[in-house]
Amino acid sequence: MFRQPYFFLLFVLLLVMAACGPGERDKRPDDSGSLYFDYLVSGDEETGEVTVRLQYRLEDEDGNGVLLEEPAQVMLDDHILLPDSSRLGGIYYSISLPQEEMEGMHTIIFNNGKRSYQEEFSFPAFRLTGSTYDSALGRLFLDFDGLKQKDYLYIVLTDTAFRSEELSRGDTVRDNRLVLQPADLERLSRGKIYLDLAKEVNAVLKETTRAGGRLRMTYTLSRELELP
Repeated sequence: MFRQPYFFLLFVLLLVMAACGPGERDKRPDDSGSLYFDYLVSGDEETGEVTVRLQYRLEDEDGNGVLLEEPAQVMLDDHILLPDSSRLGGIYYSISLPQEEMEGMHTIIFNNGKRSYQEEFSFPAFRLTGSTYDSALGRLFLDFDGLKQKDYLYIVLTDTAFRSEELSRGDTVRDNRLVLQPADLERLSRGKIYLDLAKEVNAVLKETTRAGGRLRMTYTLSRELELP
């Protein structure tokens, strides 16, 4: 079964692995106009932190990550991001901030010394405000705050029984409420159940070089519930 922090780490790990290109990742570009902007913003309720991880790849999303040469600079709002590296992800620029500091609009700024590229975003954090089981209808109602009138979440429901079949799918949330029907719940054993929720947003960057870019954002939360 998926549990925090394992659910969140697996979710982000898959995104990072999908973004990694082959070969050496410390090659410096001859022309910053050939850089592909690969931006990942991820957070979870349990840690209460949001991590902004930015990579600049040669040519496209499969290209090698590069170390930017001075006077190039990467910023999130008024925070200057310094380069770091990992065996899996190569060279990247990142910062982790408390979730409360990531409310509202934020701006990623990449200045290559000749021009500045800016990208505004709002991190899609949300809250689970309540869960109600209607025994007469056999439905489970999940209520949220912070979602759009029509929004989408990925949901995983598991129980403590070894032979039970988990519920794992993308679902639609309307007016900040998700309704799970009897057919969704009958596969689970009564008693303690585990709920994992994830929201993912993918967008094309508005200001980039000719190589283009993308912005991916993820947020996850988990709960233990009782199914009568």
